[in-house]
Amino acid sequence: MTGPLRRRWWWTGPDGPGQSLRVQVALLLAALILPTLLMVLTVIPGVIVQRFAQIERDQVSQYTRIAQEDLNTEERRVGLFVLNFSQWTETFEFAAGRNATFPAQVMVPSTFTGGRVDYAGIMSPQGTLMAAAAMQGDAVVDAEALVSTLMGTLPRTLPPDGVSGTVQVAGRPYLLAARTITRDDGSGSGGVMLFARALNAQALGALMHAEKTFTARLGALPTAGQEALTFAPGVVTVASPLSAPDGPPQLALQLSIPRDMYRAGQATVLQLKVVAVLITLERPFALREGEVTLKLVAGFSQSAYPVPFTALLRQAFLALQHAMDRNEHLGVFNEDMLRRSQYGHTLETQLQGAVSRQELSLMYQPISDVLTGQWVSLEALMRWQHPQLGVVPPGTFIPVAERSGQIYQLGEWALQTAAREIEQARALWPGAHVNVNVSPLQLLMPDFAERALGTLAALNVPPTLLTFEVTESTVMQNVELACRHLARLREAGVRIALDDFGSGHSSLSLLTELPLDVVKLDRSFLRDGVQDTARGALLRNTIRLARDLNLTTVAEGVEDAGMLARLRELGCDYAQGYHISRPDYLEDLLSLRT
Repeated sequence: MTGPLRRRWWWTGPDGPGQSLRVQVALLLAALILPTLLMVLTVIPGVIVQRFAQIERDQVSQYTRIAQEDLNTEERRVGLFVLNFSQWTETFEFAAGRNATFPAQVMVPSTFTGGRVDYAGIMSPQGTLMAAAAMQGDAVVDAEALVSTLMGTLPRTLPPDGVSGTVQVAGRPYLLAARTITRDDGSGSGGVMLFARALNAQALGALMHAEKTFTARLGALPTAGQEALTFAPGVVTVASPLSAPDGPPQLALQLSIPRDMYRAGQATVLQLKVVAVLITLERPFALREGEVTLKLVAGFSQSAYPVPFTALLRQAFLALQHAMDRNEHLGVFNEDMLRRSQYGHTLETQLQGAVSRQELSLMYQPISDVLTGQWVSLEALMRWQHPQLGVVPPGTFIPVAERSGQIYQLGEWALQTAAREIEQARALWPGAHVNVNVSPLQLLMPDFAERALGTLAALNVPPTLLTFEVTESTVMQNVELACRHLARLREAGVRIALDDFGSGHSSLSLLTELPLDVVKLDRSFLRDGVQDTARGALLRNTIRLARDLNLTTVAEGVEDAGMLARLRELGCDYAQGYHISRPDYLEDLLSLRT
């Protein structure tokens, strides 16, 4: 007799909730991911936002001090200009009514333009306005009404050092300075000398060392209860009072500062959240059905202006491609990516037919015995000389060839050319041997090993003359397939070299797991490892382990005799680099071979 049927919900497995794949994933998310996400999506971004806000406030304070100092500098300059004229006997005599020709001699265009002032006035000791002039265009005109008003903003008695400040007359701002008039020797008290300049937007802008970081204007003082510092979505506005020659401030210096720091902080937080999610999810999940690993990469694009969705999507795709090329979690779009994309499209188009147009060539760099200095092999390096674009570096066109699928043709051409040229070189160098680099896409071909051996057979070149160089990242894309290809090639006599070892997170266990003959130590590994550091110990252990595994070692990037001597001490077998020889064409290298 069968028991009662149990009701099965959408989230349960056939044996109940405990066996459901959905439940396993949900529990994993809750137990492992959610606490981490809570931290990286709330706590850390909050700290970052606070830090950026403080930086923005510090920036506002700094810009305010710069603008105020610019205005104070101009105020002091006008004050010194007044000092020059106020301590002058001719001015003293005119204020006393005894030098009638003074205005015609002094109130001239050169005085205004040389002193960069707009208004001038002289008042007698009795308070009578003796002269009032202004620069209008190229001529000096009478300005009695305005100068009289400006004189009225001064204190009744001037201090010994005079006064200066910013005032507002009829809704317009003016910067002025005034001093008591004396004789040349400083004696006497003969009235008041005043110079002033209008602070319109153009004049104020010329005074500021803003360099497009802020804009300044003079405006009303903040009213009671109004904040001097206001934050809008795109701009920060700050108002600071300016001293007047007498009484309370009449105007405020108002700065408008773009919120670049705020936007940078928001973008940083958003990118951090995206990267945090990607990294958090990028981990192996042990499920009942097996282990699942997620690899997540994102492209990010935004615009401060309205743009079509398709344009943003294309930009995000370019950023995604950028991140994938550099093995990063997040790519953030910028204009350089667009230019590189356009250049890459040009390269992709021009790369088609480069073989038939004979624009490609191979250069070779020798690998020498560390002890004897004798060359033991040559590494083939592809070069592209375009008639219009010039020399295109392999680091530029190889990724383009891989993305466009043209790497298969280029790889086949490189193998054929290297094999044919090294076979011809044996007439002069019987022990000639060549290293050829293998692209990850080539190694992922199901028939790569057979195709390579078929190429050598068609050219009647022994496989023993060839070494294929592969990188760790190339092999790890499909370890089983890669090992199958490499084992088949080794059986036929081709040697296998693991290239760029030590450039990233290389594992010593790879040396025991992969079918290898040679380990090529990356130049960065060597540069750090020749010192007595942890990297140095790792370099020594790597060379020792390779020797124990019957693997030969090649040090790349050997640039001087000191490096070569250190490699001898460490027991490295071979060396490659500019100290040995720079890459060159085969016929030129053969003439130099020792």
